[in-house]
Amino acid sequence: MYAGKEVERIERARFLKDIQSERADDLPLIIHWLKQMEIASIIDRELPVPHGNRKGLQ
Repeated sequence: MYAGKEVERIERARFLKDIQSERADDLPLIIHWLKQMEIASIIDRELPVPHGNRKGLQ
């Protein structure tokens, strides 16, 4: 019975060793939501143009 648990532990360790993961930040998701909600056009419409160099967010 002990040998079976040891084999299971070794197989699990081998499986976990092969798993690769990477961090996915929230920033791409937030940018996508802001584009869907058309926040840039709202900001461009609501905020006054501070100087001639500003072309807007879009």
